[in-house]
Amino acid sequence: MAEELFDRLVDAFEGGRAAVFCGAGISAPAGIPLAGALVDAALEALEATAEERQHIGTAALPFEAFMETLRLEGTHEDHLLIFREGSPAPAHALFAALAARGFLRTLCTTNFDLLFERAFAARGLPPGTPKLIKVHGSVDDLESMAVTLRQVAGQTFSRPRAEAIRHVFLTGEHDTVLGRSDTAAPIASISLP
Repeated sequence: MAEELFDRLVDAFEGGRAAVFCGAGISAPAGIPLAGALVDAALEALEATAEERQHIGTAALPFEAFMETLRLEGTHEDHLLIFREGSPAPAHALFAALAARGFLRTLCTTNFDLLFERAFAARGLPPGTPKLIKVHGSVDDLESMAVTLRQVAGQTFSRPRAEAIRHVFLTGEHDTVLGRSDTAAPIASISLP
């Protein structure tokens, strides 16, 4: 089963028919915190009491709603500076190498950080190679992040964001999407009709 999956992925990448969809876990080795760690760090910086931390924890406030609250309180940008830091992790370098060889044309991420851009630049790839879709915005455009955080916190979605997801999973020039279904699942290939 694993060998068959590997062969399918190799074939899809070699044919330029694969796209990648990834989230925060790909940037964790570069020192970018996952959502829970970022919320904890923000609460610590805000000197939240144990009672306030527990209240936020039991409210099961989505990360985006928490960040939107920080933005409204005027502290949002300070806590997002971490997303401007870091060097690409091995996975960023791998996908940049695949793109440089023409094996990867579309990469979609929920990450705010600039690690893919740095990995692509290190390979000498021109902007737009591969097509980089950042569905939650980017730290180099804080307003794009703020708009996305507001939309997700309010459970509304923009047409461009929906179109980006549709491109990755339905209308793009690829027939395979490489991604993870959750933090515990192995990398999987999704073949599209």
